Amino acid sequence: MGGWDLGIFHPPCTYLAVCGARYFAGRQNEQKAAIEFFLKLANAPIGFICLENPVSVISTAYRKPDQVIQPYQFGHGEMKRTCLWLKNLPKLIPTSIVPGRDQKILLHPDSKNRKKDRSRSYPGIGEAMATQWGKFVTNSLFCKSSSVILSSGLMENNIKEINMENATNGLTTETNPVEAPKFKTFRPGSLCALAQTIINKMEGEFSIKDVVNTYTEECLKIGEDPKTALRNCRLVVYTMMSEGRLVKVSRGRWKRS
Repeated sequence: MGGWDLGIFHPPCTYLAVCGARYFAGRQNEQKAAIEFFLKLANAPIGFICLENPVSVISTAYRKPDQVIQPYQFGHGEMKRTCLWLKNLPKLIPTSIVPGRDQKILLHPDSKNRKKDRSRSYPGIGEAMATQWGKFVTNSLFCKSSSVILSSGLMENNIKEINMENATNGLTTETNPVEAPKFKTFRPGSLCALAQTIINKMEGEFSIKDVVNTYTEECLKIGEDPKTALRNCRLVVYTMMSEGRLVKVSRGRWKRS
């Protein structure tokens, strides 16, 4: 299973989920195989991993989850307690807390599609995984930052909304705060940090070509190979733009905000 940068796995929970505990006694062999499969995924030679499952025996057989999320934190007005086991990934930041705490999954009527419907992933959660972790892994791999800080893109009013939601659930902002997103910092001395420094010194409007030219000159001065100039400069420009530090003026041209 080598060669992958990021693995987001949804192993079958039929023999793991505690909602089926009454059937465990007659399914011990199947449960053992399911646990072994889960652990095989958890120990895969992949740098960044997420394993998703409902509340299950994995908390005992492996370890407790790193994060527990709900669909209503990501735009779906329903409840489905979802556990995430993470390897080198940050916790997901809620993107849209909405009203509604319906137990649609738990109360799903019997039908031929019941198993499939109950196991269906929510698009809002999937989008958050792809957006937040995709950016995090890309930045980690290409910029070699020693302390990569994910830019969540959350606005201040959304942060207040999340903290209010925590308060209604008995969590205070002192004990469980959602903080304003911080800007990305690249490892001092890295080539991405060089690109960021160049952009911070740009006056007025500029293009990526302007940044690349200056970047190449600086690389030659310090004896670094500038072959990654375009890739690094693009990555830093789009990262700073997503954080609101750069404004796109026209096609291919930016300015500092």
